[in-house]
Amino acid sequence: MVLFAYYVVGLPLAYFFGFRRGWGTVGLCTGMLLGTITHTALILVPYVRLDWDEEVEICRRRLKAEKLPTLSSLREAGEVELQGSGGDDAGGAEGPGDEDRPRLLADELDPEDAPMLRHN
Repeated sequence: MVLFAYYVVGLPLAYFFGFRRGWGTVGLCTGMLLGTITHTALILVPYVRLDWDEEVEICRRRLKAEKLPTLSSLREAGEVELQGSGGDDAGGAEGPGDEDRPRLLADELDPEDAPMLRHN
């Protein structure tokens, strides 16, 4: 898509408008802008045609097959809690048994960066 949009559409149009039509820099920018518009249109076609519900189901099946922890599975197991859903403050020392729970990306985040997550 990128090669077509910029090398087949953008550069030839930039050459045409910039040098053949005598528009100079404005012509070069116009040609490249038309290449960018072509690129955007080519990317939007599969984006619009994609069945997003089906893609979500594919991802769920892959997660289940790989047995990776998800936020909802950890919330059900009581490992992660959303702020405002009960419990005490979000900070503090780690409790007993924390070394046995799965490590998440959220474990590496600063609480200020992800205030909605809190461990029990």
